[in-house]
Amino acid sequence: SATASKEMIEEIFASAVGHINMALPECPGSSSVDGDGAAASAVEFTSSQHIVFAKLNLKAGQKAAIGKSDFSLAEVHLKAGMSFLPKNSWVDQYELTLQLSDEYANVLYVQHNLDDLQSHVATILKNAKCMGDKIKAHELTISAMIQKGSTHIAMDHARSVLETLGFPFPATVESETVKGIVDALVETTMAYTPDQLRAFPLMTDKIPLQAMKVMSAIPMEDSFSSPTLFQMLACQMMQLTIKHGLSVESAEAFANFGYCVNAVLRNYGVGYRIGKLALVILERLKACTRVAKVYFLVYGFLSLWKEPLQATIEGLQSAINTGLVEGDNT
Repeated sequence: SATASKEMIEEIFASAVGHINMALPECPGSSSVDGDGAAASAVEFTSSQHIVFAKLNLKAGQKAAIGKSDFSLAEVHLKAGMSFLPKNSWVDQYELTLQLSDEYANVLYVQHNLDDLQSHVATILKNAKCMGDKIKAHELTISAMIQKGSTHIAMDHARSVLETLGFPFPATVESETVKGIVDALVETTMAYTPDQLRAFPLMTDKIPLQAMKVMSAIPMEDSFSSPTLFQMLACQMMQLTIKHGLSVESAEAFANFGYCVNAVLRNYGVGYRIGKLALVILERLKACTRVAKVYFLVYGFLSLWKEPLQATIEGLQSAINTGLVEGDNT
């Protein structure tokens, strides 16, 4: 109907896709798409119908996750979508299979289903054609390892991926080395004004973009166990941003770097100003998925040195609310 609301249309769409999924067996088998064949459906469909239904479930899963933050419903749709995929889908329907698999992996991570995630991302890494198509799986692998408490294994994994991308990351780094790099970067960073960052070129080179995603998978909390390594990571993200342009991870890079300036140089005024620049980048790029992390750092560690404590509460509450909506549980 022309008068139907957007919400009503989406409810009807989700319901229709749910009815289609009732044609699947109750136990479709493995949720991973491993190329060895999908589960047989209870109703006979043509090959083209299978693809259409897989795409509809992908769309329904994305709407459930992004629009409603209903990750349980998203899991149901994405799992059904993978069950509709044909045999050898990693060959015959590569892009659709990869997209469904990445979305499903993210939902498993958000719901802390880390054991299923481990086997699922192994399938993605086995079948993905290139490093760019494996980056999401690597990001989630690193984040899951950290959540399990295996920080050193996560760092080794990140280091291996970065090495492959051509951005080697040291296993150890001296504090004086970090201090020298931070000093140099502060001089460069403080020359930027908010207006300059609003007009700063965007990062378009695929390899640096992939490296930024991998680096951003290492959370700030790791700074407590390996402070110099985290500081070096923040510096490398800043160097990539300065050289190659802004990405959505650059807002996080600036916030991380502001935190490092506080820790290494004890210059809380400079750290505060860099944090404000992080907010400028966040607003420019509309980086909703980075709001929780950036707000947490800016309002939890940088602003409180220069603003009344009560002034930071709204930002921290926004970090919590946004994290819940986006499924950012780091």
